[in-house]
Amino acid sequence: MSLDALRLKLAELRARDPERAVFGASSHGYALTPWTGAEVAAFEARHRVTLSPDHRAFLTEIGAEGAGPGYGLVTPEPLALDRFPRTVARITTKDGSFFESGTPARPPFGRAASIERPFPLAAAFCPSFVYDLPALASGVTPYDGCIKLIDHGCGYFDFLVVNGPGAGQVWTDTMAAMTDGSIVPSGRSLAGWYEAWLDASLASLPSTPAA
Repeated sequence: MSLDALRLKLAELRARDPERAVFGASSHGYALTPWTGAEVAAFEARHRVTLSPDHRAFLTEIGAEGAGPGYGLVTPEPLALDRFPRTVARITTKDGSFFESGTPARPPFGRAASIERPFPLAAAFCPSFVYDLPALASGVTPYDGCIKLIDHGCGYFDFLVVNGPGAGQVWTDTMAAMTDGSIVPSGRSLAGWYEAWLDASLASLPSTPAA
């Protein structure tokens, strides 16, 4: 799949969904903001990481933020989590009572994730209990070497591995769940992941836009 083909599919999706019926489209409006080569270089220098040629091409020729799965591509930034994510709802009643519900607090990893360290997971991580940690070396976190791609909502997100043997892989994180949270590989490259979203979105729409 060439990047030109991705642009054509996005243009078709934009034309066939004037009502922005696809999930997240009302937020990003099918707009994309590419980065310049200088912006990519500045990101690499700032975070002391070298992005792959395919990733650089995607950022400059497709986009760094905007149209994409979930609520759309977010501005590229390293994951800097120091514990598994949570989703918490807080409600204050009229009488001043305060209630909180959601994922329980998680023990810290001991340090925040760093893009400068390699991503440590080689296979899906599906703990039996929300407090379980992957079998990682001391000083390593499950979010090392990663860049956040999109939010699905409810604390779930997709990320791209940019450092380590798994560089170029897109993973999905649902560890904010109360039970059955996981960190799993999509089995796709960045371009393949984006194409899968385009194809699924196009398949969900009528063949022609409503009159």
